[in-house]
Amino acid sequence: MTNPKLTDEAVGRLPLSRARAELLEDIMATTPVESSSPVRRPRRRGTLIAVGTAAATVAALFAVPALLDSADEPAKDSSSVAGQQTGEKSDTTAEQSPAAATGDRIVLPGWSVGYTSETDAERETEFVKGAQSVSVHQRAAKYYADYLEDRRHITTPPTDGEPVSVLGKDAQLWAYSADDHTAMAEVEGPWHVEVRGSGMDKAAFVALLEQLAYVTDGEFEAALPPEFVTRGEQAAAISEMLAGVTVPEGFTAPKTQEKDPYQLGAKVAGAAACAWLDIFAEAKSDGDRARADHAAAVLGESFTWQVLTDMNAEGDYPEVVWDYAERVQRGEVPEGYRQGLGCP
Repeated sequence: MTNPKLTDEAVGRLPLSRARAELLEDIMATTPVESSSPVRRPRRRGTLIAVGTAAATVAALFAVPALLDSADEPAKDSSSVAGQQTGEKSDTTAEQSPAAATGDRIVLPGWSVGYTSETDAERETEFVKGAQSVSVHQRAAKYYADYLEDRRHITTPPTDGEPVSVLGKDAQLWAYSADDHTAMAEVEGPWHVEVRGSGMDKAAFVALLEQLAYVTDGEFEAALPPEFVTRGEQAAAISEMLAGVTVPEGFTAPKTQEKDPYQLGAKVAGAAACAWLDIFAEAKSDGDRARADHAAAVLGESFTWQVLTDMNAEGDYPEVVWDYAERVQRGEVPEGYRQGLGCP
């Protein structure tokens, strides 16, 4: 397998959130690339990765968080981040959610879930119907002010958004374009909610805002497509993904809240690949050739890992693992691999 080249098509298939994919497309628009087809709509895959010859570009993005936090994700000030790391509670989290009786998950009835990702600080679910999409973000309340100020800069000069309502909370709406709008609600409980709709005009988007509903965890999982992984299914799914994968002694499967099978696969396969890459890098540094050769041999097996081959038609994360494996075969320690794979 040759190293993948960062063509327009490859950019379109990167497993990135919309903001990161758009940022990479803007960068590549000023860089000569080999292109045989138009850019595809970026896949909504949250793990940022470095693909082949684009590794330096992506690594540079990781080095500048404020650059990554573009139109969709504003930079968070250091005090907010420090508060999150130390468990400090923001004053805005004191308000109790009126939706607590039913749950704090969000669904859009009549629409299919195309993508979902979840961390302690953010939940994202994309609902799709034909060419239309509605992305629902629930972010930690302490970041509300940062995101609100960022959205005010959608317009020039910066302005407040048009008043609307989202899930019973006062919200503001801005237009990115005639068929792309976002609405951000005020803080409710531990979260603030933002909804972005693409492929529809403002009237249709506002009408959809009124259809959003809070549900319980169980109701949310019941609304997921059958291929998604519920909490009760996760242990078995991870075990199946690791079947045929050689893991180092003491390896522990990652703890994750991911339900999207692609995201879960990236977490699981990525953790195994990261573990072997760490061993290879350490062995090379120590001059332990036998240990380095063993790690390289196992990484060479990654081309046959079923979890990666199953993912390959949907996104480029497997290609990144395989690119790193090829470099290891040449005796190289791939620069920035921990960032590139999102190592735990």
